[in-house]
Amino acid sequence: MADIVCVKVAANRLEAEFFRGLLKTAGIEATLILDDAGGMYPELSGARILVSEEDAEEAKKLLES
Repeated sequence: MADIVCVKVAANRLEAEFFRGLLKTAGIEATLILDDAGGMYPELSGARILVSEEDAEEAKKLLES
C-alpha cells in the first residue's frame, strides 16, 4: 500500500478543487484535507492536496508549472 503525501497547500477550497481537477486530468488521483469547518468558514485556509507517494513527483511538477 502506497503512502500518502501532501504535494501542495492551497489558499482555499476553490483553489484546492482546481488543483485536484488539474491532477485528475493528468491521471493522478488526489484527496483534499480542508480546514474550513465543513464549509461553514470558507475564508479559513489550509487546504492540503494529497496524492500517493508514487505520484508525488509528477504531481509537484504539474502543480508548479
